[in-house]
Amino acid sequence: MLSLLAIQILELAASLLLLKSTAKPEYEVVSFFKTDELSEKRNWLLASSLGFGFLVLLVFLTSLVADRLIGPKVGFWIYLFLFLNAFKPSLYH
Repeated sequence: MLSLLAIQILELAASLLLLKSTAKPEYEVVSFFKTDELSEKRNWLLASSLGFGFLVLLVFLTSLVADRLIGPKVGFWIYLFLFLNAFKPSLYH
């Protein structure tokens, strides 16, 4: 658990360092995270719902592409079918 937290903190520090090193000299990285008048006028509910919808669409498209390239994973359904039929009362006994 702590190692995962350390990796995430290291990743955050590396991304901030990359952001700072690639930014133009006239812009400050800290000003990117400050709120201003424009950010107060934005609708956070609309932005959150659009972001969530985009992530769901991305997962769906990734699953669709994986099913086309690799093929659907059938193993689980076969085991489920056999498990459910094992407990079904037989009509012939």
